[in-house]
Amino acid sequence: MTIPQKCRRKFGQGDFKKLETLLSQLDPDVGYGDWFIALLAIFHESGGSEDGFMLANRWSSGGYKYKGESDVRRMWRSFKPDHPNPVTIHSLARLVRMQ
Repeated sequence: MTIPQKCRRKFGQGDFKKLETLLSQLDPDVGYGDWFIALLAIFHESGGSEDGFMLANRWSSGGYKYKGESDVRRMWRSFKPDHPNPVTIHSLARLVRMQ
């Protein structure tokens, strides 16, 4: 999938570090709904980039529920970059606080 230019977010090193920090505090074996929210937040914040996917996959692979890269890739490809109400890093931070 090619992300339209108007939907791409600038994904800087600082943003990546923020996501990594939050993900390091979140068990990848959370329930499916929370795992889905985490992936949506990574997708939105990374603009659907390959770097974002790699982060999502690496985090997911730390759990015993991990089914493989293809499972995460299938989910990643289903996300829409121009969603009117995207899940953001704030939702990810809320998940971390609620654990």
